Amino acid sequence: MRILATTLAIGFTLKVAAQAQADPSYYDYSYSAKADYTYTKNPVQPEPLTVPCFTAGEFHLDAISLYADVQGDSLEDGAGGGIGASYFFTEMFGVMGRAYWWDTDSVITSITASAVLRAPIQSVCLAPYVYGGLGGHFNSENQIGGHLGAGLEFRMTERLGIFSDFTYTWADKTDDWGMYTLGLRLAF
Repeated sequence: MRILATTLAIGFTLKVAAQAQADPSYYDYSYSAKADYTYTKNPVQPEPLTVPCFTAGEFHLDAISLYADVQGDSLEDGAGGGIGASYFFTEMFGVMGRAYWWDTDSVITSITASAVLRAPIQSVCLAPYVYGGLGGHFNSENQIGGHLGAGLEFRMTERLGIFSDFTYTWADKTDDWGMYTLGLRLAF
């Protein structure tokens, strides 16, 4: 009987040692007062790596496509594109600058500066945001305008995102307009 017990104990020990070498995280080795060690088949799961999608100190470069919807007859509706850059001092507050152009009866070039407030939802890498500021709008009528906007950004990776927003601009010399944008964002 002692030989059988000893043989089983040696066999069990060799089996456990072989499996532990194959996958050291497979067994949970815990100390017990009744025996030297107890072995259970409870795999030790590694902690998931969580990298926040939106952080303080982010710098962004944007490529923008747009459609402008003019609220009167002084300008035609039109489509265009642009570029942008932004910097976030905190996870929620930043500044943004954009330069864009759109084709109506004449090409309008706009340069804007905005303060941005975003509310990141880190678990799904979404960030709704609002912004407002001033801009210069240049064509046959050079003018200054104020604007407010809101949008949503989705980060596909830590550094690459897509965004869409709507901006309403109050112009001082022509009719006001709304602008729909869709863009690609690189975060650094």
